[in-house]
Amino acid sequence: MQKQNENEIPEWVQDTPPECLYQLCMYGAEYNDPAQNIDLTREEYLDLKAALARMRGIVPPDKPDAGESAESDAASGERRAAIVARLAELPGVRLAAIESALNALDRNRGSVTPAEQFVTDILRAYHREPLTPQTVEEDLLPEFREDFQDMRKLTTDFARQYPAEVAASRKEEPRNADR
Repeated sequence: MQKQNENEIPEWVQDTPPECLYQLCMYGAEYNDPAQNIDLTREEYLDLKAALARMRGIVPPDKPDAGESAESDAASGERRAAIVARLAELPGVRLAAIESALNALDRNRGSVTPAEQFVTDILRAYHREPLTPQTVEEDLLPEFREDFQDMRKLTTDFARQYPAEVAASRKEEPRNADR
């Protein structure tokens, strides 16, 4: 671990670049490949980083966040109030779109389905910078197609290997009319 001056706050506490991928990695005896790798959302990454800064005594234990994302409680409350006020004025269709976006974010548990991961990736990319067709075509769409094909193969393989479980699952769950 790098030694630092007592009053110096390291750059990693103060700044979080808007990267596309956040991960917590653990390396074992062989340092070429991670022994364990956990994908994180930006929010989870910022929370872990803030907790680490508090554990190391870099920031006071009662400070809620670290880095560029830190907002005072008052500013955070004002921002939430402004968002709620905007939501109250929205027509039903726009409110439904926001609800769909929130549902996609809530349902995303590390790529449960390729479609939910794709929607989440688009929302995160849009949050970082304006979307362009090039960004979607070059960065997001290829991964969605690959994830979709992987899921199709895994699902087919599972159904072939465990036909009784798939049949039982179909009897237990009502069919989704939308799919």
